[in-house]
Amino acid sequence: SNTAGLLAYLPKDADVTVEINETQTRYSCKGYTLVARSIDGRYPNYNSVIPPNNPKHADIDRTDTANALKRVSIMGSKTTGLVRLQFDSDMMGGRLTVASEDMDFQTSASESLTATHDIEGMLAIGFKGDLLSQILSIMPAGTVRMELSDATRAALIYSADDEQKETLCLLMPMMLS
Repeated sequence: SNTAGLLAYLPKDADVTVEINETQTRYSCKGYTLVARSIDGRYPNYNSVIPPNNPKHADIDRTDTANALKRVSIMGSKTTGLVRLQFDSDMMGGRLTVASEDMDFQTSASESLTATHDIEGMLAIGFKGDLLSQILSIMPAGTVRMELSDATRAALIYSADDEQKETLCLLMPMMLS
């Protein structure tokens, strides 16, 4: 994944030469060379960390949530990057509140968004804001589904109209104070 991240910085019209052998892949472009070494080994069983059944579901607007994250993160702690998502319901329907605070500088911000969810009562969960922003930025659809269990368990995030979960992201929560 680090190789892909570095290659993403190349201009779109760049001519890249790719050479592959048993132990490495070499990418050459405009006087630069990137070598990625192939490592043989057993890949960890990632399916074991994906929760099989998160009973709570929330559908959120990807763009609105990403924009709210950008705005509230400015007032949050730069050390932790903690962003609080709170799902609850009122007379108008489902609501998602995105909030962040920095106790050292006594700053905070929050925004309320509409969300469709089946969460009874209220559920507050904390995430690292920049990781959640990155996940939202790669989702292909306008509506994102979050599958949750509680504030201490991993959340599954994928496009709401993607029943096969082609782009499935797992995000571990942070402890809320």
